[in-house]
Amino acid sequence: MSRLRWAEMVFPAMGTSVRVRVLLPVDAADSFAARCRRLVGEVEAKLSRFRADSDVSALARAPGRWIGVSSHTAAVLRASAELRVVTGGAFDPVWRLAPGGLPRAVEVDADRGLARVAGGGPVDLGGVAKGYTADLLAAQARAAGAVSALIAVGVSSLTVFGQRPAGGPWRVGIHAPGHGADQVCGEMTLPGGALSTSGSDQQGDHVCDPDSGRPAAAGVLQASALAPSGVAAEAYSTALLVRGLPLASRLMAGR
Repeated sequence: MSRLRWAEMVFPAMGTSVRVRVLLPVDAADSFAARCRRLVGEVEAKLSRFRADSDVSALARAPGRWIGVSSHTAAVLRASAELRVVTGGAFDPVWRLAPGGLPRAVEVDADRGLARVAGGGPVDLGGVAKGYTADLLAAQARAAGAVSALIAVGVSSLTVFGQRPAGGPWRVGIHAPGHGADQVCGEMTLPGGALSTSGSDQQGDHVCDPDSGRPAAAGVLQASALAPSGVAAEAYSTALLVRGLPLASRLMAGR
């Protein structure tokens, strides 16, 4: 069996920083680091609404038309559509109504690598892109032979598996609302899976109710969610800002 060692990398991406701490075979460390950077660059290039050559920008320029998209974009769009149903529409990559009151929806043909926005208008996948990236990096770590990892994309999206260096499950801090990443208000044990925290510190004031397009008004300052995947955790934490405690109760009850 190959000897294992802890490796850590931090690099800028997606308007924030990506941190990967992983226990993997010594001879896999260098190639793993290179693959991580390349993979994050691929995702950012396709999902960023701030890049004119991204898939989401192409969809916005061609309302109602089928557009060729990458496997990353297709996967995130499909997951977003499923999570829109699970959250009762509280999470949605598009507002429910386009300007002029026209209905909007995202359609995906993953087999042919196509997508379109019926009704037109922009698509914003920023709400789950970081969680999706963390999921991909976790899968990449497992493929490289890693037995333990913590992946953080920004301060709000974490995915873990295995045990921390001191042994036992990973423990992560939940930062205090209004203090950015400088102060924590509690700690959570993560045996595995993903944690996402959404609030004014992460998303500013632009978390909107998809039904109305107006800022979320559920009275929730910050919400954290645990889920098997980073995509789901981000969708849930964002949706909780929109619908508040009633949605939290429904999700916890599995309804």
